[in-house]
Amino acid sequence: MDNVKFNKINTMLEKKRLIVDTILSNGNIFQVYGRNVPLELGKDEILIIKRGMDQRETLVYQGLYTKEMKRALDEMLTIGDITGIDKYGEPIYERGTTEQGFVYKNMWAYLNHSDEVCYIPELSDDPYCYRDFMNICGYEKVADEVFSTVDWQSPEAYLNELQEDEDYYNHLIKDSRKEKTVDERSR
Repeated sequence: MDNVKFNKINTMLEKKRLIVDTILSNGNIFQVYGRNVPLELGKDEILIIKRGMDQRETLVYQGLYTKEMKRALDEMLTIGDITGIDKYGEPIYERGTTEQGFVYKNMWAYLNHSDEVCYIPELSDDPYCYRDFMNICGYEKVADEVFSTVDWQSPEAYLNELQEDEDYYNHLIKDSRKEKTVDERSR
């Protein structure tokens, strides 16, 4: 990438925070930047950048966070699908395959700190949103780890498994103690 294009992207990224940084199935690195989380439809501007296997960055989108962009991000970053609406007006979730299970998992809803459902475990119909993960885990770093690695069981059961490995869990929460807890954030 030439310096002019690189500097232009760096200038656009000023005052924006990285919301998503993930590797897609085709090997490309996909990043979404915005000023605030959660993003507000029709109000917040986002930047989407793709980095290919050759490490070249491409600006995929710059503009308002619209319903169309939300739909595209949901589709790109979700295991499973929403297949319709039931007679009570609630979404019908279809689970997709993970390494060890069959779940609904919407990375975009979680990373955008949305109130939308971001996870439904294999053996339960209990839906979880970002706030549920924060309430279960207490610290954002722990919640992020639980969300990113849980792939069939409930977040509570998976957190219990993590806590059984005391060395790993203590390492995980060591830096988290500097964060505000869920209770402190709501004050």
